[in-house]
Amino acid sequence: MAEAVLKGVLGSLTSLAATELGSFLAFRGEKEKLESMFTAIKATLEYAEEKQFSDKAIKDWVGKLKDAAYELDDILDECVYEQLLLEEEEEDVRCCVSEMVRSSSLCSFHPKHIYFRYQIAKRMKILSERLDRIATERDQLRLTSMIQEETRGVSEWRQTFSLVNEPKVYGREEDIKTIVEFLAVQLRQCFAYCAIFLKDELIKKQYLIELWIANGFISSDGRLDAEDVGDEVWNELYRRSLFQDIETDQFGKVTSFKMHDLVHDLAQFVADEEICCITDEDCAPVLFERKRIHHLSDHRWNLYSAQLDQLTSLRTYLKRTRSKELSSDVLKCYSLRLLHVNLLEELSSSIGNLKYLTYLNLSRGRFKTLPESLCKLLNLKILKLDYCQSLQKLPDGLVRLKALQQLSLKVCRSLSTLPPYIGKVNSLRSLSMYFVGEQKGFLLSELGLLKLKRDLEIKHLERVKNINDAKESNMSSKQLNNLMLRWRTVREGELEGNDKEVLEALEPCTETLQSLRVEGYQGVSFPQWMSSPFFKNLTSLELWSCTNCIKLPVLRNLPSLKRLQITEAKYVKYVQEECYDNDVGFMGLEYLTLRNLPSLIRLSSEDGENQFPCLSTLDIEDCPHFSLQGLPSLKWLRMSRNPKLKVCPGLECLPCLEDLIIMRCGEVEGLQHMTALKKLALINVSKVSLLQELRFEDLPLLRELHIIGCYSLMRLPTNLSLSRLEA
Repeated sequence: MAEAVLKGVLGSLTSLAATELGSFLAFRGEKEKLESMFTAIKATLEYAEEKQFSDKAIKDWVGKLKDAAYELDDILDECVYEQLLLEEEEEDVRCCVSEMVRSSSLCSFHPKHIYFRYQIAKRMKILSERLDRIATERDQLRLTSMIQEETRGVSEWRQTFSLVNEPKVYGREEDIKTIVEFLAVQLRQCFAYCAIFLKDELIKKQYLIELWIANGFISSDGRLDAEDVGDEVWNELYRRSLFQDIETDQFGKVTSFKMHDLVHDLAQFVADEEICCITDEDCAPVLFERKRIHHLSDHRWNLYSAQLDQLTSLRTYLKRTRSKELSSDVLKCYSLRLLHVNLLEELSSSIGNLKYLTYLNLSRGRFKTLPESLCKLLNLKILKLDYCQSLQKLPDGLVRLKALQQLSLKVCRSLSTLPPYIGKVNSLRSLSMYFVGEQKGFLLSELGLLKLKRDLEIKHLERVKNINDAKESNMSSKQLNNLMLRWRTVREGELEGNDKEVLEALEPCTETLQSLRVEGYQGVSFPQWMSSPFFKNLTSLELWSCTNCIKLPVLRNLPSLKRLQITEAKYVKYVQEECYDNDVGFMGLEYLTLRNLPSLIRLSSEDGENQFPCLSTLDIEDCPHFSLQGLPSLKWLRMSRNPKLKVCPGLECLPCLEDLIIMRCGEVEGLQHMTALKKLALINVSKVSLLQELRFEDLPLLRELHIIGCYSLMRLPTNLSLSRLEA
């Protein structure tokens, strides 16, 4: 851990020295001196870290070195913060100050600049003296110099050590320790940080990667963004059998995982005193006597003070239980980089004093507004406000946060607008929601220069009056995975408006898109790009409330489409309208939902052997004219609010159907032809005479029969063998 901390700090020192502020602070000379001292000490560090677990004096020395590295990290972040302030001031006076004056602003003798330089120089001198003492202690401890080869970078993990091809369970503690010993410095640091979670806790993969990024454990390597690097780190740790019990989403991506208790113990062993989880069963004062706790996960339910005043260099504070307000102790932890608080009812304006914060998670908060002082957090990279359903407004000054890379606003139902000119936050890579407005600063074109990735929901597209605004949003340049395009479903005046032209201009990147939802679109037809076979990764498509649509896109062309949902399209007659001889369509489609389609007749206008060959789940509701056709792979069917379900004898159109749910249907015929049926549910079916007529011996595999709300049913059929049923 110490080596990883030191490596990260030296990288930050080099970066700052190359900036304009670095010149102003005379940082280049100081950088060379500190780098020389740290490098000399680092040469013995690998040996010291191995010996610290058996030698208390060496352990204490390593701890002092880490503390010095963290102090330097604070100084560097203070300088970065000052640089951001100066850039902000320069931008404010851009219109009224000459270029010559602006270029010399950093070299000016403004009192606050001189005072800042004095304070930094003073802290640097104290740190240098501290490092001199640490170097002297190293000599006294006679630590062996072992310069570690720098060959275990991220790009060489697989070349350096390939223990296993697939994850498997190791039965002995020695096996796991062997794996960790071979981990590169960066990997070891990321693994040790996992000790911040409780044993057997289900850990969200994306959440963990965000914590790694915010702590500076991983960053962009020039080839990949930080999140992609984090994904590689996670995959490598998984390959080393350090993670297990993974869960995936509908796209096959890992969403969560667990660690074996033995692996968790090992992570805590590697992390030593730096990382701590505290619960109501722990004695906080005793734990907090460990002065070197830098990362704390607080699971206490009791309402007493956080008691964090002793932890002077706390970097991470995760409050995992409900907290009405932030305690004063937390707001005085000025070294915090990460803060996560659940169910907060009010955020204190003192949050602006935590100026080193790079990660702030206030998800599920109950506040309506946020203090303007939040905009003083100029180092903030990630701001998460998911499920803050009472939040009505964001601070107008949010665009000051030039370092902000992620703004997450999922399910913020009361929020109706973003601060103006969000496009000025050009570091944004993830913006979960955007509200289109009609005034300058709120137009769709604000998205134009943002290099967005991952998920994006755009609301109020009916407000787009100028098609150029839609074109200037540059949607095709954004590497989005999930995209939602929403028009207001209830509109006054013109019916179609410019919906089709706007949708035409919002064509997304074909290479990255995995799911698309279009809602409230009032065009009669869809643009050509929605039928493009180049969407090779598009697996999910939802068309909601496209009420004026007469004809759907040619969806059979989408090669990877697995899930399709169509709702409230009152003129659509077929999911696939055009068929040709030996036409192959919907080869990958597995799940299909059709709701409120009053004109729908069939799935396809013509029968075909190659239509819907993989469809296994079909959910149909309020489609009064719909009739089934041959679906050879269908296993689950729900029919709701349909006047009649009929399966014709000899047709054998549903040979694999195992689970059938019939709800609020007037009449059902032909159940005896569903010979593979295992589960049958009849719910609020008005005509149940079919049960008396049904020969249950024709359904030899039936094991579950549910009858609910069928009040006209007087008795069960005599040929029903109850002993055969399991439910």
